[in-house]
Amino acid sequence: MNETRTKTTAIAAGRHAYYENTIYDPNSTATASNGVQYRQPFPGNIIPTSRLNPVALKIQAYIPLPDVPGASLLNNWYNSPKFTTRSANDAVKGDYLFNENHKLSIYLFRNGNLAPNNVDGLPFPLTTIQLPVGNTWLPRVNYDYTISPTLIFHLGLGFLRFYNPATALPSEFTYNASGVLGFNGSAIGTGFPVLSIPTSSTGGGFAPTAGPTSGDISIYDKTQAQSSITWVRGRHTYKLGAEWQENMFADLNLSGTTGNLNFSAAETGDPSAQGQSLGGAGIGMGYASFLLGLVDNATVKPPQQLEYRNKHWGLFLQDDWKVNRKLTVNFGLRWDLQAEGHEIYNRSSMFGPTIPNPSAGGLLGGTVYEGYGPGRCDCYFDHRIRMPWVHVSASRIRSVPGWCFAAGGVWSIPLSRRSTASRVRRSRAWESTRSPSMRPRTACQQPL
Repeated sequence: MNETRTKTTAIAAGRHAYYENTIYDPNSTATASNGVQYRQPFPGNIIPTSRLNPVALKIQAYIPLPDVPGASLLNNWYNSPKFTTRSANDAVKGDYLFNENHKLSIYLFRNGNLAPNNVDGLPFPLTTIQLPVGNTWLPRVNYDYTISPTLIFHLGLGFLRFYNPATALPSEFTYNASGVLGFNGSAIGTGFPVLSIPTSSTGGGFAPTAGPTSGDISIYDKTQAQSSITWVRGRHTYKLGAEWQENMFADLNLSGTTGNLNFSAAETGDPSAQGQSLGGAGIGMGYASFLLGLVDNATVKPPQQLEYRNKHWGLFLQDDWKVNRKLTVNFGLRWDLQAEGHEIYNRSSMFGPTIPNPSAGGLLGGTVYEGYGPGRCDCYFDHRIRMPWVHVSASRIRSVPGWCFAAGGVWSIPLSRRSTASRVRRSRAWESTRSPSMRPRTACQQPL
């Protein structure tokens, strides 16, 4: 009682001394006469066993024991695990001739990579290690039919998949934290939480971040079909063709869904030390706050599963005209229709200047979602049509006229759509050169 009264008087007079690494009891918080809050340290700087949080103790049981001979309380764990990386490229190609008029070609390419990230040497479920096995698949099939010596039909089919996982061990997201630890805070019902516990330069602690810090799996697909027919007549080689393409981007993101728990020294520090010059000393301890189960701040995120798709159609007609032995003129017409990428469930939104905003008292300027039906704008945010004239060229002189009407990129801000319509620019470009090795400048320019 006398010690408490003496400390209260010293705090009120601004004469109290603070001791480095002292752990203060948050249950002893009191207020001095000048309104400043203060705490009493734990006797002997030891937290009573009865005060230790049962969830923290179960998590602590996963922490590996010191393995550095002769080390003190600090830097006593050898963190240099071994790991292996792998990379492989495989390709197979085959041709099959049904007869002299029919030919089938098949090509298959696969790239596989195993490149571990966040190799920390911690055991499951504390580890943040990522073992992403990225894959790229590229199958192609081509069929050629020689209808006559001057008429050839071609059909090509292709597919590209890029699988890019940047995620912690899948078992970290299925870990039964409620049953094993008694922790309930996951947005997906299971999973080990992410822990961030600061350390003390003299008192130690648990330095690495623990748990599944990343849970993102993205997939990029491109499916393409092209058909053309080539006709040779005299000095002219005519080619008529069409193509179709679908791009897909899918993202499954579980990052932050199991809960992020951040601890600090403030929960076991002394509030009266705020604003005081301690000469580099630190009071309270982040690991002590963890053992008491006192989280400084916590977040949890919902799982995210998005899928965007966009389609592209094209038609072209071209003629290679061999004027003489030294001069060939190539000219043609191409038409393209390329739509903006859309989320398949129409969950993309943007600013709606005529939509009431309930968060602002009904003022105009709410959120509008693309698509059709209740709560939708009965529209899609962005489409583009492109109709350039292309390839007027000669072996010595190249000249390219073009008109282009285009919007932005295919995946323009995939998670946050543009709030204004894309501007359309009309451009016309001419270029001439005497060098046959130079290619004509493109006539299509992206909008500002």
